[in-house]
Amino acid sequence: MCQCEDTGEGMSRFTDLIEWKYMKTCKRCHEEKELSEFCKDAVEKDGLRRICNPCNREQFAQWRERQQEAEKPKNQFKRDVAASWI
Repeated sequence: MCQCEDTGEGMSRFTDLIEWKYMKTCKRCHEEKELSEFCKDAVEKDGLRRICNPCNREQFAQWRERQQEAEKPKNQFKRDVAASWI
């Protein structure tokens, strides 16, 4: 028998430890979520990304929008050059 079972207080700490193994806190939204909510990442110690999948999608969408805005002048220049060749 585990010593944790002798007192009610010890058991709750033991149960919290078990639940902790299946949960992780997102570094972006600071919500505690199940491990299935995180993508794999071989670089991280626990093998999972630091931010959850919903936050990852949101962050990627914001990045893509910024990239498209930054590329507009460059793309317009290419279109203008291509039009001048015709």
